[in-house]
Amino acid sequence: MKPTKIENIKDLLNFIDEYFDTKHKGTVLSTVGRYFDTIVIVFEDESKESFLHKVESFYNYCLTSDDKPSFLLRNPEDEFEIGQLLEEYY
Repeated sequence: MKPTKIENIKDLLNFIDEYFDTKHKGTVLSTVGRYFDTIVIVFEDESKESFLHKVESFYNYCLTSDDKPSFLLRNPEDEFEIGQLLEEYY
């Protein structure tokens, strides 16, 4: 893994695209969590494309919202319950 400077969402999305499907997936998840100061939960079978969509949707929501959710969700404006998160992946 080469050193990467992430200054904006485009840099973050490029970083995810390059390293999500590698042995550095943990670093990717940690980086996304730190970028948004939020909790990131990913299940084993989540695809890179799905995760990229989730990150971009979360970012776009945060641009227009007064409150930032503590979890990285695809649709942050929806009320969150852990059961909903589990249902999405099973």
